[in-house]
Amino acid sequence: MGQRMFGFADSSRTTLHETEAQAGERAVDMRIGGSSRPQVVRWLNENGYVGAGGSQWVSMTLGRFFANPKIAGMVRTPEGELVETGLPGIISPSKFHQLQQVEAETSRKPQVSDYAYLLASELSVCGGCEHALVGGRDRLGEPLYRCVAKKETGACGKVRITARLLEPFVATEVVAALTSPEAREALERAQELLRGEVERIRANLKALEVSRARLRQAVKDPEIMTADEYHQGLREVRGKKATLTKRLDLIERAAEVPLGDTRDTVQWWNSAPMSHRTALCALLLERVTVHEAQKKYARTLEPGRVELAWRGAGGRVTAS
Repeated sequence: MGQRMFGFADSSRTTLHETEAQAGERAVDMRIGGSSRPQVVRWLNENGYVGAGGSQWVSMTLGRFFANPKIAGMVRTPEGELVETGLPGIISPSKFHQLQQVEAETSRKPQVSDYAYLLASELSVCGGCEHALVGGRDRLGEPLYRCVAKKETGACGKVRITARLLEPFVATEVVAALTSPEAREALERAQELLRGEVERIRANLKALEVSRARLRQAVKDPEIMTADEYHQGLREVRGKKATLTKRLDLIERAAEVPLGDTRDTVQWWNSAPMSHRTALCALLLERVTVHEAQKKYARTLEPGRVELAWRGAGGRVTAS
Protein backbone atom coordinates (compact mmCIF):
# COMPACT_ATOMS: atom_id res chain seq x y z
CA MET A 1 0.00 0.00 0.00
CA GLY A 2 1.55 3.31 -1.09
CA GLN A 3 1.61 6.50 0.93
CA ARG A 4 -1.48 8.66 0.88
CA MET A 5 -1.21 11.92 -1.07
CA PHE A 6 -2.11 15.20 0.53
CA GLY A 7 -5.71 16.01 -0.35
CA PHE A 8 -6.85 12.39 -0.66
CA ALA A 9 -8.37 10.16 2.02
CA ASP A 10 -6.71 6.95 0.80
CA SER A 11 -3.64 5.84 -1.12
CA SER A 12 -5.74 4.78 -4.11
CA ARG A 13 -7.02 8.38 -4.48
CA THR A 14 -10.64 7.33 -4.86
CA THR A 15 -11.87 9.73 -2.18
CA LEU A 16 -10.90 13.29 -1.40
CA HIS A 17 -9.88 14.38 2.10
CA GLU A 18 -12.31 17.29 2.38
CA THR A 19 -10.22 19.64 4.57
CA GLU A 20 -6.92 18.94 2.83
CA ALA A 21 -8.49 19.13 -0.63
CA GLN A 22 -9.85 22.59 0.15
CA ALA A 23 -6.43 23.68 1.44
CA GLY A 24 -4.74 22.22 -1.64
CA GLU A 25 -7.08 24.07 -3.98
CA ARG A 26 -6.54 27.30 -2.02
CA ALA A 27 -2.77 26.81 -2.33
CA VAL A 28 -3.10 26.39 -6.12
CA ASP A 29 -5.34 29.47 -6.38
CA MET A 30 -2.81 31.50 -4.40
CA ARG A 31 -0.02 30.42 -6.73
CA ILE A 32 -2.02 31.18 -9.87
CA GLY A 33 -3.02 34.50 -8.31
CA GLY A 34 0.60 35.61 -7.97
CA SER A 35 1.77 34.31 -4.59
CA SER A 36 5.28 32.88 -4.45
CA ARG A 37 5.96 29.35 -3.28
CA PRO A 38 7.39 30.60 0.06
CA GLN A 39 4.22 32.63 0.64
CA VAL A 40 2.03 29.60 -0.05
CA VAL A 41 4.23 27.42 2.17
CA ARG A 42 3.94 29.95 4.98
CA TRP A 43 0.14 30.00 4.65
CA LEU A 44 -0.08 26.20 4.79
CA ASN A 45 2.20 25.90 7.82
CA GLU A 46 0.69 28.80 9.73
CA ASN A 47 -2.78 27.31 9.28
CA GLY A 48 -1.71 23.94 10.61
CA TYR A 49 -1.65 21.94 7.38
CA VAL A 50 1.04 19.28 7.16
CA GLY A 51 2.01 16.95 4.37
CA ALA A 52 0.54 13.46 4.19
CA GLY A 53 3.69 12.18 5.92
CA GLY A 54 3.21 14.58 8.83
CA SER A 55 6.05 16.98 7.93
CA GLN A 56 5.82 20.74 7.54
CA TRP A 57 5.69 22.10 4.04
CA VAL A 58 8.81 23.46 2.35
CA SER A 59 9.18 25.01 -1.10
CA MET A 60 10.54 21.79 -2.62
CA THR A 61 7.66 19.58 -1.42
CA LEU A 62 5.13 22.17 -2.53
CA GLY A 63 6.78 22.20 -5.96
CA ARG A 64 6.43 18.43 -6.21
CA PHE A 65 2.77 18.69 -5.16
CA PHE A 66 2.08 21.34 -7.80
CA ALA A 67 3.83 19.28 -10.51
CA ASN A 68 1.87 16.07 -9.82
CA PRO A 69 -1.01 15.70 -12.32
CA LYS A 70 -2.81 13.38 -9.90
CA ILE A 71 -4.05 16.46 -8.04
CA ALA A 72 -6.18 17.09 -11.15
CA GLY A 73 -7.27 13.45 -11.61
CA MET A 74 -4.73 12.88 -14.38
CA VAL A 75 -1.54 10.92 -15.04
CA ARG A 76 1.28 11.39 -17.51
CA THR A 77 1.84 8.65 -20.12
CA PRO A 78 5.35 7.41 -20.97
CA GLU A 79 5.20 9.75 -23.98
CA GLY A 80 4.56 12.71 -21.65
CA GLU A 81 0.90 13.17 -22.56
CA LEU A 82 -1.57 14.04 -19.79
CA VAL A 83 -4.66 11.84 -19.67
CA GLU A 84 -7.59 11.82 -17.28
CA THR A 85 -7.96 8.76 -15.02
CA GLY A 86 -11.58 9.13 -13.98
CA LEU A 87 -10.47 9.54 -10.35
CA PRO A 88 -11.42 12.66 -8.39
CA GLY A 89 -9.07 15.61 -8.40
CA ILE A 90 -8.39 18.44 -5.98
CA ILE A 91 -8.46 20.85 -8.92
CA SER A 92 -9.74 20.70 -12.50
CA PRO A 93 -7.47 19.77 -15.42
CA SER A 94 -7.77 23.29 -16.81
CA LYS A 95 -6.61 24.79 -13.51
CA PHE A 96 -3.70 22.33 -13.45
CA HIS A 97 -2.58 23.59 -16.87
CA GLN A 98 -2.81 27.17 -15.58
CA LEU A 99 -0.67 26.18 -12.61
CA GLN A 100 1.99 24.60 -14.80
CA GLN A 101 2.17 27.75 -16.91
CA VAL A 102 2.69 29.89 -13.79
CA GLU A 103 5.37 27.53 -12.47
CA ALA A 104 7.17 27.52 -15.82
CA GLU A 105 7.06 31.30 -16.17
CA THR A 106 8.39 31.75 -12.63
CA SER A 107 11.29 29.38 -13.25
CA ARG A 108 12.27 31.40 -16.33
CA LYS A 109 12.27 34.73 -14.50
CA PRO A 110 15.65 36.24 -13.64
CA GLN A 111 16.65 36.10 -10.00
CA VAL A 112 15.07 38.87 -7.95
CA SER A 113 17.64 41.16 -6.37
CA ASP A 114 18.41 40.31 -2.78
CA TYR A 115 16.37 41.65 0.09
CA ALA A 116 17.30 45.17 1.29
CA TYR A 117 18.09 44.69 4.98
CA LEU A 118 17.34 47.60 7.28
CA LEU A 119 20.16 46.81 9.70
CA ALA A 120 23.75 46.68 8.51
CA SER A 121 25.80 43.71 9.66
CA GLU A 122 27.98 45.99 11.77
CA LEU A 123 24.94 47.19 13.73
CA SER A 124 23.04 44.00 14.62
CA VAL A 125 24.82 41.55 16.91
CA CYS A 126 24.21 38.15 18.51
CA GLY A 127 23.27 38.30 22.19
CA GLY A 128 25.07 35.04 22.84
CA CYS A 129 28.53 35.69 21.40
CA GLU A 130 28.36 39.37 20.33
CA HIS A 131 29.39 38.59 16.76
CA ALA A 132 27.70 40.49 13.94
CA LEU A 133 24.51 39.04 12.50
CA VAL A 134 24.40 38.55 8.74
CA GLY A 135 21.49 38.55 6.34
CA GLY A 136 20.21 35.30 4.91
CA ARG A 137 17.10 33.33 4.05
CA ASP A 138 15.30 30.60 5.94
CA ARG A 139 14.16 27.37 4.28
CA LEU A 140 10.98 29.11 3.11
CA GLY A 141 12.99 31.87 1.48
CA GLU A 142 12.06 34.45 4.11
CA PRO A 143 14.73 37.11 4.87
CA LEU A 144 16.33 36.77 8.29
CA TYR A 145 19.24 37.86 10.43
CA ARG A 146 21.44 35.09 11.80
CA CYS A 147 24.62 34.36 13.67
CA VAL A 148 26.77 32.09 11.53
CA ALA A 149 28.73 29.56 13.60
CA LYS A 150 32.48 29.78 13.01
CA LYS A 151 34.95 27.88 15.15
CA GLU A 152 37.83 30.19 14.30
CA THR A 153 35.98 33.32 15.48
CA GLY A 154 33.92 31.82 18.29
CA ALA A 155 30.58 32.76 16.70
CA CYS A 156 27.92 30.55 18.30
CA GLY A 157 25.37 30.30 15.47
CA LYS A 158 22.45 30.12 17.92
CA VAL A 159 20.55 33.30 17.06
CA ARG A 160 18.17 33.59 14.10
CA ILE A 161 15.34 36.08 13.69
CA THR A 162 13.18 36.90 10.69
CA ALA A 163 13.35 40.41 9.26
CA ARG A 164 9.58 40.75 9.62
CA LEU A 165 9.93 40.39 13.41
CA LEU A 166 13.06 42.46 13.97
CA GLU A 167 12.80 45.35 11.53
CA PRO A 168 9.33 46.72 12.43
CA PHE A 169 10.33 46.85 16.11
CA VAL A 170 13.54 48.75 15.34
CA ALA A 171 11.78 51.06 12.88
CA THR A 172 9.04 51.91 15.38
CA GLU A 173 11.58 52.84 18.06
CA VAL A 174 13.70 54.88 15.65
CA VAL A 175 10.69 56.82 14.34
CA ALA A 176 9.53 57.43 17.92
CA ALA A 177 12.96 58.82 18.79
CA LEU A 178 12.74 61.21 15.85
CA THR A 179 9.52 62.74 17.16
CA SER A 180 11.17 64.13 20.30
CA PRO A 181 11.61 67.95 20.35
CA GLU A 182 15.38 67.54 20.62
CA ALA A 183 15.59 65.10 17.69
CA ARG A 184 17.03 67.48 15.09
CA GLU A 185 19.73 68.88 17.40
CA ALA A 186 20.66 65.39 18.63
CA LEU A 187 20.93 64.07 15.08
CA GLU A 188 23.14 66.93 13.97
CA ARG A 189 25.43 66.39 16.98
CA ALA A 190 25.60 62.67 16.20
CA GLN A 191 26.50 63.36 12.58
CA GLU A 192 29.33 65.67 13.64
CA LEU A 193 30.74 62.98 15.93
CA LEU A 194 30.54 60.39 13.15
CA ARG A 195 32.41 62.65 10.75
CA GLY A 196 35.27 62.51 13.25
CA GLU A 197 35.03 58.73 13.31
CA VAL A 198 35.19 58.67 9.51
CA GLU A 199 38.53 60.45 9.63
CA ARG A 200 39.87 58.04 12.26
CA ILE A 201 38.85 55.01 10.18
CA ARG A 202 40.49 56.46 7.09
CA ALA A 203 43.68 57.00 9.08
CA ASN A 204 43.57 53.38 10.27
CA LEU A 205 43.11 52.16 6.70
CA LYS A 206 46.17 54.13 5.63
CA ALA A 207 48.14 52.58 8.51
CA LEU A 208 47.12 49.13 7.28
CA GLU A 209 48.44 49.93 3.82
CA VAL A 210 51.77 50.86 5.43
CA SER A 211 51.73 47.57 7.36
CA ARG A 212 51.12 45.62 4.16
CA ALA A 213 54.01 47.40 2.43
CA ARG A 214 56.29 46.54 5.37
CA LEU A 215 55.25 42.90 5.15
CA ARG A 216 56.14 42.80 1.47
CA GLN A 217 59.53 44.30 2.22
CA ALA A 218 60.25 42.03 5.20
CA VAL A 219 59.43 38.79 3.38
CA LYS A 220 62.23 39.49 0.92
CA ASP A 221 64.69 38.58 3.68
CA PRO A 222 64.02 35.03 5.01
CA GLU A 223 65.98 35.85 8.15
CA ILE A 224 63.49 38.58 9.04
CA MET A 225 60.24 36.88 8.02
CA THR A 226 59.29 33.45 6.71
CA ALA A 227 56.71 32.93 3.97
CA ASP A 228 54.24 31.48 6.51
CA GLU A 229 54.61 34.52 8.75
CA TYR A 230 54.11 36.78 5.76
CA HIS A 231 50.87 35.07 4.68
CA GLN A 232 49.58 35.06 8.27
CA GLY A 233 50.30 38.77 8.59
CA LEU A 234 48.72 39.46 5.23
CA ARG A 235 45.53 37.63 6.27
CA GLU A 236 45.33 39.70 9.43
CA VAL A 237 45.77 42.95 7.50
CA ARG A 238 43.13 41.96 4.95
CA GLY A 239 40.69 40.97 7.70
CA LYS A 240 41.13 44.28 9.53
CA LYS A 241 40.82 46.19 6.27
CA ALA A 242 37.57 44.41 5.32
CA THR A 243 36.07 45.17 8.75
CA LEU A 244 37.12 48.82 8.65
CA THR A 245 35.91 49.26 5.07
CA LYS A 246 32.44 48.00 5.98
CA ARG A 247 32.41 50.24 9.02
CA LEU A 248 33.55 53.23 6.98
CA ASP A 249 30.79 52.74 4.41
CA LEU A 250 28.12 52.61 7.11
CA ILE A 251 29.47 55.56 9.09
CA GLU A 252 29.93 57.73 6.00
CA ARG A 253 26.31 57.17 5.01
CA ALA A 254 25.11 57.90 8.55
CA ALA A 255 27.22 61.06 8.79
CA GLU A 256 25.81 62.47 5.56
CA VAL A 257 22.24 61.09 5.45
CA PRO A 258 19.71 63.86 4.65
CA LEU A 259 17.60 64.41 7.75
CA GLY A 260 14.59 65.69 5.86
CA ASP A 261 11.61 67.27 7.58
CA THR A 262 11.21 65.41 10.86
CA ARG A 263 7.96 67.23 11.65
CA ASP A 264 6.14 64.48 9.76
CA THR A 265 8.43 61.66 10.82
CA VAL A 266 6.37 58.70 9.66
CA GLN A 267 5.90 60.10 6.16
CA TRP A 268 9.61 60.98 5.97
CA TRP A 269 10.62 57.48 7.07
CA ASN A 270 8.25 55.70 4.67
CA SER A 271 9.37 57.77 1.68
CA ALA A 272 13.10 57.68 2.43
CA PRO A 273 15.28 55.24 0.43
CA MET A 274 16.34 52.12 2.30
CA SER A 275 19.95 53.33 2.30
CA HIS A 276 18.86 56.45 4.18
CA ARG A 277 16.83 54.45 6.70
CA THR A 278 19.76 52.11 7.30
CA ALA A 279 22.06 55.08 7.78
CA LEU A 280 19.62 56.72 10.15
CA CYS A 281 19.53 53.58 12.31
CA ALA A 282 23.32 53.71 12.46
CA LEU A 283 23.14 57.39 13.35
CA LEU A 284 20.81 56.82 16.29
CA LEU A 285 21.84 53.36 17.49
CA GLU A 286 25.15 51.96 18.66
CA ARG A 287 23.95 48.41 18.31
CA VAL A 288 20.91 46.14 18.11
CA THR A 289 21.39 43.01 20.21
CA VAL A 290 19.24 39.99 19.42
CA HIS A 291 18.99 37.18 21.97
CA GLU A 292 18.08 33.55 21.36
CA ALA A 293 14.35 32.82 21.13
CA GLN A 294 12.78 30.90 23.98
CA LYS A 295 10.36 29.18 21.60
CA LYS A 296 11.75 27.46 18.52
CA TYR A 297 9.10 28.75 16.10
CA ALA A 298 8.12 32.02 17.76
CA ARG A 299 5.78 34.01 15.51
CA THR A 300 5.87 37.13 17.66
CA LEU A 301 8.73 39.11 19.15
CA GLU A 302 9.23 37.78 22.66
CA PRO A 303 9.70 40.31 25.50
CA GLY A 304 13.34 41.14 26.08
CA ARG A 305 14.57 39.39 22.97
CA VAL A 306 15.78 42.53 21.18
CA GLU A 307 17.77 45.25 22.92
CA LEU A 308 18.52 48.65 21.41
CA ALA A 309 21.53 50.64 22.61
CA TRP A 310 21.24 54.30 21.61
CA ARG A 311 24.11 56.65 20.91
CA GLY A 312 24.79 59.20 23.63
CA ALA A 313 22.48 59.17 26.65
CA GLY A 314 19.56 57.56 24.89
CA GLY A 315 19.60 54.50 27.14
CA ARG A 316 18.33 51.11 26.12
CA VAL A 317 15.03 49.81 24.81
CA THR A 318 14.02 46.16 24.84
CA ALA A 319 11.19 44.37 23.08
CA SER A 320 8.20 44.19 25.38
